[in-house]
Formats: sequence, structure tokens, C-alpha cells
Amino acid sequence: MEERDGEYIFTQDFLFSSPSTAAAVVLGRSANGWIEWKDDHGQTLSNVYRAPAESNDAESDE
Repeated sequence: MEERDGEYIFTQDFLFSSPSTAAAVVLGRSANGWIEWKDDHGQTLSNVYRAPAESNDAESDE
């Protein structure tokens, strides 16, 4: 990372072990990445990736 105009920019791709680790690095504090990261529509990672899977699991139980 390097500082540019008062902001820190990743200068190369970096893989994090979890969404929470990535959020903690970016925010500089402990963070739950499943609720901190949001898409253009304001949907959290949990809403986008977990909720559909959970509803599919419930439907398969019927």
C-alpha cells in the first residue's frame, strides 16, 4: 500500500483470508466484513451470499 493524496491505495492485488480481515485492514479497526462490505445497492455480503444460500437450504428441506 502507498499513500496518495491522503488516501492509502493497494498497489497490487492482495487476497485476505476473510471479508472481516479485509474490512479490518481497510477500516483500521475490528470489523465484521459480512456486514461492512456492501454492493452498489447497499446490500451486505451476508445478504448477497449467505441469505440466498440459507433460503435455498430451507426450500430443499420442504
